Amino acid sequence: MRAHLHGNTHSNFPQQLLKLGEGTFPFLNLDTNYAITLDETLGQMIHYLDSLIDAIYPDIENLHKNNFRWLCCRPIVSPRNETVNAINNLIMQKVPGEVKCYKPSLTSRTPSLTSRTPSLTSRTQYTIPRNF
Repeated sequence: MRAHLHGNTHSNFPQQLLKLGEGTFPFLNLDTNYAITLDETLGQMIHYLDSLIDAIYPDIENLHKNNFRWLCCRPIVSPRNETVNAINNLIMQKVPGEVKCYKPSLTSRTPSLTSRTPSLTSRTQYTIPRNF
């Protein structure tokens, strides 16, 4: 992952991010809860998903007026699928329009495609990764 410092060459964000990822970041053991103290220069703490979505996607209600590259340049990353699903659901509630749900297909209607690709015909080939 590359840290975008936006001209702040003195930021220690990349080093602190590496320490956090490697598990070497200093932490406090408050009874059974582990807590880390982040430097205020790392960013703004946001405690609610709605606030996070509003900060990253301002004016999401007018998504149809923005270029889709605008949306692609603002990812929210989470290590757990449950959190990703919650974030996606909150974002979809803010975007006007009818919700459509597309279900995946395990087979192809094109015989030539399934004959060339045996994994499309076998249900045992499809595995969904578990949260870790």
